[in-house]
Amino acid sequence: SGGTAGGILTLSLDDSTIVTGNYLGQIQFSGTEDASTFDIGAEIRASVQADWTVGSDAGTNLSFWTNADDATTLTQRMVVYHNGNVGIGTDSPERTLSVEKAVAGNYLVYINNTDNDGFGMKVKAGQNSGDYPFVVESAVSGNHIISLRGDGTTVFAAGNVGIDET
Repeated sequence: SGGTAGGILTLSLDDSTIVTGNYLGQIQFSGTEDASTFDIGAEIRASVQADWTVGSDAGTNLSFWTNADDATTLTQRMVVYHNGNVGIGTDSPERTLSVEKAVAGNYLVYINNTDNDGFGMKVKAGQNSGDYPFVVESAVSGNHIISLRGDGTTVFAAGNVGIDET
């Protein structure tokens, strides 16, 4: 949107065949305490999704890796997949946003708007009776526990509704 372009940093792979899993480039963030041994604390990787045909097929994933507080082995935390899907806790997101992690005794996702006049979350999708903008599904059976339909109908699978229950 106007203005003068700044500098460009290019990381590239020069190979006669660029195939699935090749890294096109990596950015590492590291440190040392003795001027000789370095630990990598975080890394960004660009990896080839499927065998390339230069000029027509260059699918690439971008992944973000970090170390836990008590570790020195990088773990992938997030990926932007070649098709635009984003995965947190998964290396192959199947939806626009896939969040996966085993969390016991706590919430997987927490949304907190600290503004007293703010809102929490808005889901906008579908307006037909067959559309499901919001579904809570059983991890065991895969059945819908609660579903909000596009026409405003709310369905509770067991038929039970508790208000102010403890």
